[in-house]
Amino acid sequence: MSTQEIIKNTTLLLIFMLISFTSRPQALPIYINGTYNDWEDAIYFQEDEQLIGEEIDFLKFTVANDNDFLFIKIDFSNEIDLTDNNEIYIDIDADNNSTTGWQINGIGSEMDWNFGQKYGYLNEGNSWVNIYFSDIQLRLLPTVTSTSFEIAIGRHVKPNGIDYLFTGDTIKLCFTNYVTNGDNIPNPGELFTYIFDNTNVEPPDPILIQKEESDLLRLMSYNIRNDFENNIGGLDDPERLPGLTRIFTAIVPDIITINECWNTTTTTAQDFLNTNLPTGNANGWYVNKLDGANITASRYPIIQSWLVHPDRRITACLIDLPELYKQDILVISAHFKCCDDDPTRQMEADAFVSFILDAKTPGGVIDLPANTPFVLMGDLNLVGLSQQLTTLLTGDIQDVNTFGTAAPPDWDDGDLEDLISRQTDKRMAYTWRNDYGSYPPGRLDFMIFSNSVMEVEKAFTLQTEVMTPERLQFYGLDEYDTKTSSDHFPKVTDYILEKSIGIETTQNPGIKLEIYPNPATDLIYVTSDQQIKFVKVYTYSGHLLLIDTVYDNSWQLNTSQLEGGIYLFQIFTKAGVISDQVIVE
Repeated sequence: MSTQEIIKNTTLLLIFMLISFTSRPQALPIYINGTYNDWEDAIYFQEDEQLIGEEIDFLKFTVANDNDFLFIKIDFSNEIDLTDNNEIYIDIDADNNSTTGWQINGIGSEMDWNFGQKYGYLNEGNSWVNIYFSDIQLRLLPTVTSTSFEIAIGRHVKPNGIDYLFTGDTIKLCFTNYVTNGDNIPNPGELFTYIFDNTNVEPPDPILIQKEESDLLRLMSYNIRNDFENNIGGLDDPERLPGLTRIFTAIVPDIITINECWNTTTTTAQDFLNTNLPTGNANGWYVNKLDGANITASRYPIIQSWLVHPDRRITACLIDLPELYKQDILVISAHFKCCDDDPTRQMEADAFVSFILDAKTPGGVIDLPANTPFVLMGDLNLVGLSQQLTTLLTGDIQDVNTFGTAAPPDWDDGDLEDLISRQTDKRMAYTWRNDYGSYPPGRLDFMIFSNSVMEVEKAFTLQTEVMTPERLQFYGLDEYDTKTSSDHFPKVTDYILEKSIGIETTQNPGIKLEIYPNPATDLIYVTSDQQIKFVKVYTYSGHLLLIDTVYDNSWQLNTSQLEGGIYLFQIFTKAGVISDQVIVE
């Protein structure tokens, strides 16, 4: 082969390599939630040969973007904790100029981020400036150990408060394990180039905060942050009460678990709820505080409560649901040990599974009727080993000598469901955020439930900062309500539970009941000498129009939206059920 042919072939090879390592631009609606279904339309832009014997081995990374974020999915050959105990760096040549910035792996890096140390550097000419996650809008999930992670970095950030990080649409980036014989991706001598796709990505459809149907059971979990410096809880803090009041009244939950209530009494919680979310019945809210830190509050009576573990913050409450529902519900409020204490969190996970397995079988501490719905909810602080989450979902108890044999926890002998809920107005699933802390936002608050006997109609996490002014005004919220109220966000779910069937609906002579329409006011009034638990209204053809929870001796219905005709009313009381027909003109 001649020298000219060698030069020609080498040039073609270099062009081919440049094309191979330059990604096609793609704007995608990526949802940062720790799962990866929405990456199916993306291309694995950069792959790495597996290295045998390396502690941390990069496999591949994928890149995409939307209007606001640069998205990166990074995959490893082994499970790691991306935010701790590593020297993994991402370097971004943000101006696509190899002669500016830190010279590393063939690029000139304007931004260098150390994931394990949780800080980074911004190159300003000949000097470096420290930056932190909030300076670049860094978001990443999952919060537990994994072989894959989703990362988001803001496209319009000014890390030093003055200059934009990204000054054009073309960038280069690389990952490095900055230890002796550490891995790199791309490999030395290779370059990865990405071109932002400025095709508009529509924002997600906002989730309506209100319940869609009255017969759904709405559960809310909220860590409202104890102020340890001033020794004051959220519901005792006059500065935070206005925001908390707006949040609770916008959500209107039926059952609530509240974490970090060390300095909050049940009376304080009950007064707050009865004032801002009145139940309309004489008993008001039922409030339980058994473990000294968590509060469970319910519109319905709490039949019994148990400490799931005598030394930990885990309380189970059996709640007496209205006769509308076939069975009651067991709600377990938990606040697992925080930070780097994996052994304690594993013990707490083991204790939860042991308690549920006990509830499913005769004898022991608790016996539940078969197929009783149950939910574990609260700040579980799952920030370390993924085994804790695996145990909670699959029943894989680790300390079998203390907590018994592992077994599937759901009633169908299957796994429980980890409910990942999107923020109402953003494709993010983090539930905790502290812009002044060292950790990026994380998914710390959970609802894990028995999906064999209950379904999810709607679920969301509320962060008011990302809502539009119109949406805030509609729900009576202020922009910074969630930020000033707590470092956690409320997590809300509307559950579908099996309804009662075969309830006797014939006239009960022991119940005095009056149903009388008033055409002048378009109102139908219902009064009884018994407490009315709920009312069902059907059309004459048998179509269910509404179910309304009452817990009072009177109820009324505005008929202005009803067509003229005959309607069947069923009135459910403590003493029985009465049915009657009402004519609407």
